[in-house]
Amino acid sequence: MVSWGILQREENHYLPTNAYWLLTGNETLFPNAIVRCAVFKGTVRNIFLDKRDYDGPIDEQIDQAVKFVLQNIPVGSRIAGVQRQDFFELPPSAIREIIANAVCHRSYVASGKIQVALFDDRLEVTSPGRLKDDLSIELMKRGNSSTRNKAIALAFSYMHIIEEWGTGVPRILRDAKEYGLKEPSFVEFGLNLRVSLYRKPFKTDRYGVVDPTTHDTPHDTPHDTPHDTPHDTPHEVTCQKILGYCVEPRTFQQIAMMLGLKDRTNIRQYIGSLMGRNLLKMTLPDKPKSKNQKYVAVQKTVS
Repeated sequence: MVSWGILQREENHYLPTNAYWLLTGNETLFPNAIVRCAVFKGTVRNIFLDKRDYDGPIDEQIDQAVKFVLQNIPVGSRIAGVQRQDFFELPPSAIREIIANAVCHRSYVASGKIQVALFDDRLEVTSPGRLKDDLSIELMKRGNSSTRNKAIALAFSYMHIIEEWGTGVPRILRDAKEYGLKEPSFVEFGLNLRVSLYRKPFKTDRYGVVDPTTHDTPHDTPHDTPHDTPHDTPHEVTCQKILGYCVEPRTFQQIAMMLGLKDRTNIRQYIGSLMGRNLLKMTLPDKPKSKNQKYVAVQKTVS
């Protein structure tokens, strides 16, 4: 860790550097080392639908922020050959790369916090600190890199959070193209860098099955067509994830693992809401507390 710059040696002692405190989550020394997440209704910062602040070790902040985004976007499935493929509205790998880059390369001297904002038409990640003088947005798109926080970058590379070869931004662009999304934007303003990953209409039926006419059209963008997805609230997004997952019978524990939730009360509320709308049913309705109980989406004809 001395060679990475996480510790420094002075005589017979090892002293922690700033990178050490950030990787171990010292909020006293770095009160702005926080990822602030929010879901907004519409396309401007006005009405909050959900919001969270994540502090602690910066690698854990990445995991929590990515999970927040995935829990607030639709998930569906398609049939590929004889198998069902589940996927999110936005590419998870691009979401993780954008947030990881923001945490790794932000300025920790600046007073601002990283902001992860989800709107109807885009995911927007804003980080304090412009690009270094030897790097431009065009160079970054071509795979060039210049590291501000070298010790953190080395640690993240060792943890397989990022790579040191400047492949992150080209991979974000490639993932967006493969998803049929508008090219992500990279904008410097003031002392900040903002990356936007654009959404587009994503329709599923009540069982979470994707309408391929909206997912696979490569030139559709949120500016071309109204954002008419039925998943307007975080609660409904989670319900739709459960329905998409429960095309096959699933246990309570399997549903909890898929959602990444530990609060059993919340999970029961989602299941109860779906059962109350006759969208989900028990496989053993006469034995509701059976250890073999599973839940499956109700197969109804969609007109």
